[in-house]
Amino acid sequence: DEFIAERCKTHVETRENSKTITMDFVEQITADKNIRLYFGTDMFCQINLLTILAYLEQIGYNKPVKICLCDEKQQMVTSTISVRVHGMHQLYTQIVVERKKIETPNEYLNSVLDLYFNYVHKDKDVLEQLLVDCTATDIQGKIDYLLQTDTNYGLGNTQWQKWLES
Repeated sequence: DEFIAERCKTHVETRENSKTITMDFVEQITADKNIRLYFGTDMFCQINLLTILAYLEQIGYNKPVKICLCDEKQQMVTSTISVRVHGMHQLYTQIVVERKKIETPNEYLNSVLDLYFNYVHKDKDVLEQLLVDCTATDIQGKIDYLLQTDTNYGLGNTQWQKWLES
């Protein structure tokens, strides 16, 4: 319950939405002896991956987890790594809850931490840089532009809108 409450607060989502999107899926995969997760390397995917690994540690899952990193544009797996979840809850707490930039064993997560903190702090300067070539003046036009041009953040309509309106 604590994990779900913190995730909802951090990702600004309802408890029911979190359960439907994430927890039902996690409950299904933890019944399997060999968990294989597929994630992109963008910021949103890496934070979600960290969230799931932290949850797996919290519920006592102790088998290796195979992570398949994907190039979502090419729709292919680019690399596969095997990790243990020990220590992931602490990393989640430090990064997502306490908002500390730390070094992790995941090179992809390390590479997106600046993006994550730009996003959680709603950094207007960064957003302006992302929109420098955008000709749209309305919010929906800016969202459409960001969805088409940015692949590093991995945000959806709602997340971009909240950042733009902050």
